[in-house]
Amino acid sequence: MLSVARPARTLLSHHPRTLLLRPTAYTPSRMSSTSSTADVSNPKLAIGGETDHGIKQEPARASLVQDVLLLFQAKVTNENLQKNWDDAAVFEDPIAIAKGREQFSAQWWGMPKALPKSETIAWKVTKDEPSLIEYEQRQRYTLPLIHSPKVVESLVHIELNPSTGKILRLEDRWDGKPIPSGGITKTFRELNGKYFTPTMVSVPKE
Repeated sequence: MLSVARPARTLLSHHPRTLLLRPTAYTPSRMSSTSSTADVSNPKLAIGGETDHGIKQEPARASLVQDVLLLFQAKVTNENLQKNWDDAAVFEDPIAIAKGREQFSAQWWGMPKALPKSETIAWKVTKDEPSLIEYEQRQRYTLPLIHSPKVVESLVHIELNPSTGKILRLEDRWDGKPIPSGGITKTFRELNGKYFTPTMVSVPKE
């Protein structure tokens, strides 16, 4: 695997989704605490989002956010992806750029394979525009083998086709920080989205 330049290396070392890159070689020491691991007693994102979910949305858009939350909870279905995602949509986070249905479907179907349990602790919609939705979330992942919970915060940035209402781009910004985009980091993310995860993850037929 390509070596990853800083600052991406710090991000890649802590997030449970990095287990997708090493499903048979999980090492607890690689999941050591960093500043990117949310402290439940001192949250920075989705504050109050246990009960206050932010901007009140019209039903169709509220339903889309709920469907995205289900994906982060590792409750993945082809029906959800077909209903809400454009065929040419792009999924991005600090470890992957997945372009098109085959690639982004593999990213989501990899979640339940890598993580036995994923719970949304809090979420709050902070932006709701005709072609854009943003919400903050706090997610508790249960790690395999050691069954240890890990809480991670992120800002979920969703760009929509205003005519169809479908997702054109979704960015999972860990800790609310911009996604690394330079040099070797971008190459690694593109290879992960195009080759690594689709090779390891089998997407169920419709």
